[in-house]
Amino acid sequence: MCPSAAQAEDPQEAALWQSASQGAVSQLQIYLRQYPGGAHATAARSALVPLQASQSSATPQASTPMQARQPARQAGWMIEVRAYHQQQQDPLTPAPYAPWVVDPAALALRPMPGPRFDLRAIGRSVRGAGAMPAVAGSAKWAVRQAGRSSIGARCRWNRTFVVSFSLRVNGNRILDRSVGQVGLPSSGEETFGATVELEPGVYDVAWTFEAQPPWATYAISDEDASLEILTGAPGEALAAPTPGEFFHQ
Repeated sequence: MCPSAAQAEDPQEAALWQSASQGAVSQLQIYLRQYPGGAHATAARSALVPLQASQSSATPQASTPMQARQPARQAGWMIEVRAYHQQQQDPLTPAPYAPWVVDPAALALRPMPGPRFDLRAIGRSVRGAGAMPAVAGSAKWAVRQAGRSSIGARCRWNRTFVVSFSLRVNGNRILDRSVGQVGLPSSGEETFGATVELEPGVYDVAWTFEAQPPWATYAISDEDASLEILTGAPGEALAAPTPGEFFHQ
């Protein structure tokens, strides 16, 4: 007499199928790996198909991980605009001759393409900034060649007092220049720069540009000052930067 199916089934297979038949995907997969031709293999495969389809639609596949989105590069600079005020410290100093200082609070932070920045135009575009505000720029500098890269600025001023410019690369002060006359309005143009030993990469650049306002005793209506950022690859003269050489995120 032939033995029945229940009598012929492997006890270990029977125990594993009893656990897998509860509907867990992992247990069904284990059963099929160990008993691909087992007594319950057809039932296991039939049960596994809808369960895998449901799991696949509910969770991201391990083979296609989600990639973090990187913010797009925007060519140009972020510009911070601040106004001036007179600081009366010495009671013996007449109010019109009190020193001018830059306000601690910024009035605006906005992107600008550059590389030229005109103080009068910026002042007109920001409420409360005055005719000649102090501005500061920050950006990333994409350096593509190893060697002594050049960076600097061309400063123009018209009927202003002292005009000051400073520049930092990765937090290190590279340039700190002042032009013009103390106590008298003047006009002129000057280009200045420095070389920095750099490897290809991206560097933080920050600069400030300030033109000291006139005293109240001067009635100057056509004062202005502008700044143009310049760069040069190793062995090249200072010139306007290439598109995208400076960018912000």
